[in-house]
Amino acid sequence: MTIVVIVAGLVAFFDLGLRFADFIAGGDITATTAIWLSVCFLLSFTALSITVRWVLLNWGRLTRSVEARVDARYKALIEESKDYFFIVQQGEVIYASPSAASAYGPGNRDLSDVLAKLRPQDRALLEAAVHDPARATSAFDVHFEDEDDDTKVIHQLTVNDQTANPSVEGVIVTGRDVTPSRQLEKQLADMALKDELTKLPNRWALNNWMAEALARSERTNSVTALLLIDLDGFKGVNDTLGHPFGDRLLRSVAGRLAGVCRRNEGLARLGGDEFAIVVENLEDDQQALKLAHRVIEDIRAPITIDGHIVAISATVGIAKSTESSSADELFQHADIALYDAKARGRSEVAVFRTEMATLVESQTRLVQEIDTGLRDGDFHLVFQPLVDLIDRQTVAFESLLRWNSPSMGEISPMTFIPVAERTGAILPLGRWVFEESCRLLASWTEADNGRPLKMSINVSVLQLDDPDFLGEVMRIMERTGVNPNQIQIEVTESVLADDPQLIAGRLQTLRTLGIKVAIDDFGTGYSSMAQLRLFPVDVIKIDQGFVSGLDPDDPQGPSLLKALIDMARAMDAEVVAEGVETDEQRELLARLGVDVGQGYLFSQPLAPGDVPLYLAAGRLLTRSNVHSWSSVLEEWANEGES
Repeated sequence: MTIVVIVAGLVAFFDLGLRFADFIAGGDITATTAIWLSVCFLLSFTALSITVRWVLLNWGRLTRSVEARVDARYKALIEESKDYFFIVQQGEVIYASPSAASAYGPGNRDLSDVLAKLRPQDRALLEAAVHDPARATSAFDVHFEDEDDDTKVIHQLTVNDQTANPSVEGVIVTGRDVTPSRQLEKQLADMALKDELTKLPNRWALNNWMAEALARSERTNSVTALLLIDLDGFKGVNDTLGHPFGDRLLRSVAGRLAGVCRRNEGLARLGGDEFAIVVENLEDDQQALKLAHRVIEDIRAPITIDGHIVAISATVGIAKSTESSSADELFQHADIALYDAKARGRSEVAVFRTEMATLVESQTRLVQEIDTGLRDGDFHLVFQPLVDLIDRQTVAFESLLRWNSPSMGEISPMTFIPVAERTGAILPLGRWVFEESCRLLASWTEADNGRPLKMSINVSVLQLDDPDFLGEVMRIMERTGVNPNQIQIEVTESVLADDPQLIAGRLQTLRTLGIKVAIDDFGTGYSSMAQLRLFPVDVIKIDQGFVSGLDPDDPQGPSLLKALIDMARAMDAEVVAEGVETDEQRELLARLGVDVGQGYLFSQPLAPGDVPLYLAAGRLLTRSNVHSWSSVLEEWANEGES
């Protein structure tokens, strides 16, 4: 090859010399220039010839080196990869990547050696895929048989048919260890269906559970029940002792509930302070009811956490599959029963009845009407005087909320106030009542030559629980010009038991502002004397039930009333008697030490426009047929003329 290149070069050089001779003869270039160009060409040609010869001589070595480097990289990729593969040819593994040894053991082996590592169902799956790769259209998981449940190993396999490829002539099975990712998926699935705080199933799990239970009930003609459990007063624990303490309390309650449940009774936490129990195959109608009472008794027992003794209670609503066709309906019915139970107080149990749904529908409509009535100005206030029993001077007014709905007519406060409290509508209602009461009080004070009248305003526990309530009170008094010592807040005795520490703190803050605090309907709640001493109280209002049946000739009546008055005096509180209707009652109450009276003896509730007339009249209304102080003044004027 080298001789051929040299001969070709000499021929080309000889031809070039002849051409240069022609150029010189023609006078186009000089002889020196021609010689120099010839030497340069000869040197270039020689270098090129040597280079070509070297490349031709070393081509094989160069290609082998490149191939070796490529092979090394490919080998490193195969050996270091977490994925593995093996080639199966007629049931025999003819090649296995080094990483396959960690899963199936080293060395060539029959396919049976690989299959032996897998669960029986996965052996059949892989064997079928190897013998008929067209059926294995996607990756699939296999589990190793010799691993326990806690540390099971899962591999994902892909089968690729390369029998027609002359370089392979077999089926390539590629695999990878997906155990960590599958464990993560399981953890995420558990988190999605499990309550993180108590480790109980959550609402989503409960929905699935109820659907499955109802399906089994339908197949077996059995009955499934759902118990919804709501803790009473739990919010107060969070507010007073903190959320970490509340979380520990919830875990303790979850433990107690788990101890109550039997094998066919499944427990879940719905969120907050709500739990649920699903009971399958009810033995009789009383089983769910008995379980509910066991729940209430177990939760009622005091719980000690970090030296704090906490006593809470629970309310339970029950629904059964006999009245429910779906999981959603079962849950809705149990929720309606719980709503009914909570309306009756603490530690109550209610079983869903069909008429409850009708009641809830009517109350839902009532809630909508409350919102509309507040927006359209359908609510109004009336005011009942509070009178000194000795000198019969009016010392204050109590503002009372009334509602005349255009679509439903006159609605009693006993009907709409509890609904407004349960739904939260009491908050905007309460703000309106407070501001309107203060606005009118300011105008009456100014019209009455600045005489320091007082206003008693009823306040719901939801208002006291509202973080912005105190700020609203201060802003309203600033806007209306009312002095704090002209305002008296009324709360019922039963409210004090709902969240004692929180309520006591809020009431004390109000007293710090100069506002007085009164306990309404005293004697009808279940607060003990020791509990009442915890609250900052200025006024005790004795319920009218103790006054209406008062008979001076009955020694038992006055003695019971005297005990209540003595209890109020022990708290250094002013005493107000409600429901005073006769002068005999007024005299007896005054002798027993009651300071102030309120009732029809002094006046019916007055419209705002009648209050200034009442104050101007300066005498008591004792005629039941008189409905307006304007008519009283007119009657007095006529009497004066005659």
